Amino acid sequence: MKLLNKKNIINTIIKILVFLIILIAVKNNIDRNNMFSIVEDTPYSQGSTGRVTNSYKKVDPRLVFSQQIALSNPEIQMMEDRSCGKGASLENRKRLRWMVKVNEFKVYQYVYENISILGPYYLFIVFYSLLLLSTILFVGRIIPLHALQYFIFVCGVLYIFQFKLSEISYSVLELFFISVALYSSHRKNILLLIVTTIFAIHNRESGIILPFAWLLFNRSKTPIFLSLSLSIFIWLGLSNFDIAYCFLKSDFLMSFTPQDGQIGFWSLNNNSVSVVSFSRLIVEGYVVPIVALYMLYKSSIVYNKKEILVACLVYALIFLVATPILHHSVKMLFIPFMVILSSKKIHSV
Repeated sequence: MKLLNKKNIINTIIKILVFLIILIAVKNNIDRNNMFSIVEDTPYSQGSTGRVTNSYKKVDPRLVFSQQIALSNPEIQMMEDRSCGKGASLENRKRLRWMVKVNEFKVYQYVYENISILGPYYLFIVFYSLLLLSTILFVGRIIPLHALQYFIFVCGVLYIFQFKLSEISYSVLELFFISVALYSSHRKNILLLIVTTIFAIHNRESGIILPFAWLLFNRSKTPIFLSLSLSIFIWLGLSNFDIAYCFLKSDFLMSFTPQDGQIGFWSLNNNSVSVVSFSRLIVEGYVVPIVALYMLYKSSIVYNKKEILVACLVYALIFLVATPILHHSVKMLFIPFMVILSSKKIHSV
């Protein structure tokens, strides 16, 4: 009994430490990206070469970020425009995600106006840190969590959050939904899989492949069909019925047109990025995660490691085709699969 209590205390301490590490990683990433703001464009000359630079001033990242997510949120303004958008921008597809983001915005707006102007900043950090912690806890219902599993999870989170990230909220939510889908598949809980898929597809379009997590632990295909049919019906038939016709546009969900402020394969053609810089982005965004994943796959002894590897490669292909090269936050979706591969066994149901 004393040994059991000691083990529970140690596990609790580990979870608290992991949460604190996540909290610091999320906070530092937000602070780093919102610490300076542009004052004005100031041209100057140096010798015979004229160059243009920006003047910056140091600001309070807490206030800047709170105002971004609670007041002047351009994504919410775009989502309120129920059209297919202009041009071939990948931002247009975010109109399909309004249900999650608009309601989240209302919460931040209420906190900003009624509790504290810095409240949205702290709420965002705590909420998404808890979601990240919940991810490893759900995975812990599938496999035993030991030091190695916590280490791989923390390393994965720290690796991703060292970069300047965009769309943190979408990626963390999708990561959470993936862990719940894996858990529901392992426990053969069809209802939970359906509900998770419905929420996931409203968060990001790639949620449509979430039902296939069922195949990692099961052979039946009926739950996949039920999850797909119900989630797509609700997503397009109800939530986004007014813009469902946008799917007829070839460049609505995916576009190979150069995107403003983004780096893709098109960047090599228009010389907006050097081959060396492009190669570095490929290495840090794809080569490093996939090599780490493959090493865990080779050393893994879990019975479904091939299925897990295939699932990760499918996600990698989707990232490569449908997201800008600089979009590193989506790579965190590999983490629960890597943690499972590192385990020596999977819990029996």
